[in-house]
Parts: sequence; C-alpha cells; structure tokens
Amino acid sequence: MNQNPKLPKNEHSTIYPLGYSESIKVYESKPNVDVWNAFNSGDEIAFNYIYRMYVTVLFKYGCQMCKNQYHIQDCIQNIFIDLRRKRGQLNEVQSIKAYLFNIAMLMYAEVLNELGNSSTAATYVNFVRARPSVNMPAISNNLNYDQMFEAIRHERRVEFSFEGKVSFDLRRWGIAGKFLRSSDRWHNNIKINPQWGGNFFKFKDGKHEVFPIPQAEIDKSGGTLIQNSNW
Repeated sequence: MNQNPKLPKNEHSTIYPLGYSESIKVYESKPNVDVWNAFNSGDEIAFNYIYRMYVTVLFKYGCQMCKNQYHIQDCIQNIFIDLRRKRGQLNEVQSIKAYLFNIAMLMYAEVLNELGNSSTAATYVNFVRARPSVNMPAISNNLNYDQMFEAIRHERRVEFSFEGKVSFDLRRWGIAGKFLRSSDRWHNNIKINPQWGGNFFKFKDGKHEVFPIPQAEIDKSGGTLIQNSNW
C-alpha cells in the first residue's frame, strides 16, 4: 500500500454514467465557487458537471491507496450519493477537488481503522489536517482503534460542520441513541414528548437507527421489499 500517494493532476473524466449534455459546457469557464453554489441550489447540470469532472481523478487517486477497484467504485458512488442528497445544506466551497478529496481521505481512514490499521489511518487524517488552509497539528500514529475512531469522528464533525452529515454518521456507527441521550449534552435535559424518548433530537430506539424504505420502492418490488420495523 502506498502510504504517501500523490494527488493526480486535475483532468476531465472519461467515465460518463450520466447522460451527456452539451449544456454542462457552460460551467467549464466558471470558478469553483459559482459551480458549487449552482449545484447547492439544485442545478442538476452543475451536479452532472462536478461528477464528470472529478469521478476519474478520484478513482485514479483511490487506486493508489487500494488495489480493489470495486471497493473504490463503491466509495466514490457513496461520496456522490451523499453529495446529491445533502445539496442545499452544504457549506460554501472554494475548491471542489479539495473538498471531495477530504471526504475520500476520511472515508478511507475509517476503513483502515476498521481493518485494524490505525497507524496508516492516521496518515490520511493528517492529510486533511495538514492542508494549507487548515494547517492543524498532526495526530499520533500510535493511537489504538478506539482513539482513532474518536479522532475520525472529531475530524468529520469539524470538517463537515452544519452539513447534516453527523446525523447519518451516528446512525451508521450505531451510536445515535447513546450519543444523543448522553448526560453531558444539554439536549438531554429537554423533555419534549415521551414518545421521542425524552430527547431533543426525537430519536426513538428500534426505529430511528435506520430510515424508512420509500413506499414507491416497496410497491415496485412486488412485495419483495419489507418496510423497516416501526416505520
């Protein structure tokens, strides 16, 4: 595994899973801020442009870190699914490439930690912390699994603050209920409604660990899909 992969030069993607449209050319001469703001405002053409512009460069970078191309493709797909799902909630971005690479590096750090390689995971967290616009001190590469997990949690919370990612992170980590009702959170003292478990975020055990399957998808499956419990 290459522990110090070089960032590839920016280039237009040669992978076009989205329908090609001449209309995306309008964004080729625009600064990143304008492209991002258009995407964040719901412009589907801007999203198409971002995908086509960066999917290949992300894939090539991922191949320097991991030889399993299917894992890389899954990670990149998740990045863009989450990006599209969160549009309208995302902070302003000066460099789209840097933003996407930060997501990828923290995602890979999390994978490495889960695989028992917390030392290399620290390398990728530190890539994010060391960029010139942040210039934060490096974390230790001698952290154990739990310490690295907390470091990654902190980095994601700071890096993507106010973007709605924390809610999804807490659910996929399986700690949402425990975290939201912890005694050191001020929300714990607010009693809104007993059916919400008495916590500010309306988290109900046995239900809110997952999201509901859209009814339209259940209908199209002909009964194959079964709705998640309590939804």
